[in-house]
Amino acid sequence: MFTLFFLHAFSEVKPVKSYEFHREDEVLDIKLGQELSVGSQVTLIIDFIGFINDKMAGFYRSSYIDSATGSKK
Repeated sequence: MFTLFFLHAFSEVKPVKSYEFHREDEVLDIKLGQELSVGSQVTLIIDFIGFINDKMAGFYRSSYIDSATGSKK
């Protein structure tokens, strides 16, 4: 279970207008309540209740090596 909000231009939190989950592709389409201009900065906030696991589906732990610094993130 999760709730979605977005933070536009680091100023106000607004609810997501709608979303649709495509189970077969494991893709979540998110519709915002307003049109964004090119170059806008938006932060997606996901209030998630559930388990984070290592099964490579849903929300799961992962890491990568930053090519610029060589550090693990």
